[in-house]
Amino acid sequence: MQPIKTKETMSKTIHLGRATDGSPLELPTDVLSMTLTILATKGAGKTWGMMLMMEQAAQLGLQFAGIDPTGVMWGLKYSKTGKSSSGLDVLVFGGNEGDVPLEEKSGAVIARFAVESGHSIILDTSLLSSAARHRFMADWLETLYELKARREHRSNLHIFWDETHEAAPQKPNAVQARVLGAAQDVVTKGRSRGFGMTMISQRPARLHKDLLDLSDVLILMRMIGPRDWDSVNKFVLAAGDEQVRRQLEADRAMLHKGEAYIWSPQALADKQGNPLFAKFKFGGGAVSRATFDSSYTPRPGETPLRPTATREVDLDKLSAEIRASAERAKAEDPRELRKLLAER
Repeated sequence: MQPIKTKETMSKTIHLGRATDGSPLELPTDVLSMTLTILATKGAGKTWGMMLMMEQAAQLGLQFAGIDPTGVMWGLKYSKTGKSSSGLDVLVFGGNEGDVPLEEKSGAVIARFAVESGHSIILDTSLLSSAARHRFMADWLETLYELKARREHRSNLHIFWDETHEAAPQKPNAVQARVLGAAQDVVTKGRSRGFGMTMISQRPARLHKDLLDLSDVLILMRMIGPRDWDSVNKFVLAAGDEQVRRQLEADRAMLHKGEAYIWSPQALADKQGNPLFAKFKFGGGAVSRATFDSSYTPRPGETPLRPTATREVDLDKLSAEIRASAERAKAEDPRELRKLLAER
């Protein structure tokens, strides 16, 4: 079997797994300048697949940023066994396993670091409240987009955004509307600035349709909920591909963990204009994860494996800048000013 490739001229590829006919599923590296959406119900394997893609990007020397509201991406720092620090060269901001802190008001500082350093980062916002998380995301995305407009900063950066529907829902509040607006800028106008984005969601019914409709590539894993399927159904119907829609509808609830369909009607079409449509399994024996599976859920009575070493990271200056940004925000907060005046 020949590997599934969408552009034969590409010398490097992203290896996702193995198709049902036994052939490896390989995508051109250019896919990381596109907009991808991974949709799946809880426990279908979307996080494992997402982190495999992040490993692939790192192995090709491509910069990425992971938005992590659930606190699981930190495992990328460690080897598969968790017993050494020979994982990816990625910095984790925030969370219980962070290298440096992440404060609600540090979005601009961290965006500047990402753009100027070219370092891959994880933004673990799991310890922030939902409201604080959204305010951070708005500042980070807006600053990132503005900085990448400069010619010297137009290198590739792919954003892996887990649980996208939480920050960019169908009915956003005022802060979420800022996040949504910045995300739309990144998706619609960001490619010329070096941006690509992968959105991951278990609730496509809640994900804002302006983002879903902009997807170049859809990866659908197990999907059971009728309202969530209805959103996918409408998205596929809009492209006029009834055959794909019927296949997805027939198989969506029966997919095993890690199994998925990939569909790209135009962006990854072959030279004859045929859409990319294939059923595959992430990994599937063709490629495997090399880093610690921090998203693994232990079975009852099972002791979870934890990493036993941490890497030395000298980021004191950056940490100080982040804390200073939080102090400035506190000093400028009208509530804090009123409190200070009341105490005098």
